[in-house]
Amino acid sequence: MFAGSLTRGVKMSVLKILIIPNFTKEDAVAKTNQVCCMLYSAGCELYMHSYKAENILPGLINCEPDLNALLEKCHIVIALGGDGTIIHSAKLASAHKKPVLGINLGRLGYTAAIEFSEIDLLKNLLNGEFEIERRMMLCARATQGGEERSFYAVNDMVVHGELARILDFSVRPEGGIPLHYRADGMIAATPTGSTAYALAAGGPVIDPSLQSILITPICAHSLFARPIIFNEKSLIEISANGIMHLTADGEDSLTLEAGHSVIIEKSSADALFIRIKNRYFADILTEKFKERT
Repeated sequence: MFAGSLTRGVKMSVLKILIIPNFTKEDAVAKTNQVCCMLYSAGCELYMHSYKAENILPGLINCEPDLNALLEKCHIVIALGGDGTIIHSAKLASAHKKPVLGINLGRLGYTAAIEFSEIDLLKNLLNGEFEIERRMMLCARATQGGEERSFYAVNDMVVHGELARILDFSVRPEGGIPLHYRADGMIAATPTGSTAYALAAGGPVIDPSLQSILITPICAHSLFARPIIFNEKSLIEISANGIMHLTADGEDSLTLEAGHSVIIEKSSADALFIRIKNRYFADILTEKFKERT
């Protein structure tokens, strides 16, 4: 199956669910407890990381300190929070090939399957009436101290210089002529991430069912610097004339000295998102961004 394709859900006799909440959101503890009560009453087995579980009503969930063990044990993951929580959960779950359902407790919730006000739709999940959507991820490779390190992103990789310092960036697709940008930084985004930082930097919106790598300069010092969309098989090298910082999905980061480069390509793993209601991409885009136009 290719990223962006759909797989029909399967009804489980006992559905094992890992709950990943963001308790910094308003009323998140009460809302998470409400979702847990609903799922527990329906016969689901619920799991949560130990440091989160102290906020949940006793008797509802099983808790462990090893998140990877929980990811192996569960059938699906439910993330309660904003886009950051959902993206973070999807990236963790991708390593274990587990799908994620996002319940929006934040403002935008572009990657969420449902709003909290729609939690009655969780019955579709329990009945096997859902689809799993595969979306491509990015992998970035860089060498630091003689050791190659790899980072993964559902949304984007951002390469930038020191605070408020412009750099000369070289973006070279494998076997191609380097492209040059004088800018604050460069964003390499997936189609899913095209509506995140890349959109704010002037990049195009890409249907998430497609496979491509979007390169967008940040505050380019040029009248003619434009974003470029590469195909998913591209191997893209980014370097600069100064110290660079690499950040994956706003989380993992790495500092590279001048002369070092970052290689960005499509990841071998996909992010798996559960969809339990029928909505077209354009409908989601209009609904989520209409208040920001």
